[in-house]
Amino acid sequence: MVEGKVDHNCYAHVTAYVRDVVSTISRQEGRRTKIEVDQSVIDRWEAIRSMTATHNVTFDAADGPVTAHDIALMATSPVLSAMLQSCMTEGAGKRIQVKDSSASGVSLFLDLVYTSSTCSEVEYKTALEAMDLAHRWQVEGVVRVLEEILQGMITDSNFVDIASAATLKGLIGLEKACTKFAQSSEALRKMSQNGELPPALEKLIGHPATASDTSAPNKKRRTF
Repeated sequence: MVEGKVDHNCYAHVTAYVRDVVSTISRQEGRRTKIEVDQSVIDRWEAIRSMTATHNVTFDAADGPVTAHDIALMATSPVLSAMLQSCMTEGAGKRIQVKDSSASGVSLFLDLVYTSSTCSEVEYKTALEAMDLAHRWQVEGVVRVLEEILQGMITDSNFVDIASAATLKGLIGLEKACTKFAQSSEALRKMSQNGELPPALEKLIGHPATASDTSAPNKKRRTF
């Protein structure tokens, strides 16, 4: 390779290799497949994640920047891969705007990209932010991990936020967990009776219809 020039063939091989490694952690086919991985593998990827001096991509979050390696992102997300290889701002400047997410949400997303684990305490709002990013960038493995995390975080106070995200994104496992929780919650049952739940979430309580759902059926319409 000539000094100062990028060997694109070499770069492509490295990207493919990293994609194969990441897929052992994040590959999804329906239900999430889990395998045993030696602790040293996780430690190695955690060490790579912490090598901030070698990071070359910056996420501009609402409360500050978070950095990562482009090769890890490109191997994990087809959306980020396209963005980072484009001639647009994201590709040229290696900066991605995520002003609708906190730095902690981006960091959790990256933790799961690199190691499918995190050493940080996870709050449900942070998990929702990370899941939104993973869903937006089509990182299905991370979406499934966060879906499982959120299943164990459902409470009366955060039910609407979590259930709304599950319904909007079509996350069947999380929807089922929300339904199970809602049907055993007296507080949510009272909220439903008082009309305090969004109509889209009424089905999770077990009510087939509410007053707002009883309008005349739509006319049949042919489209051309």
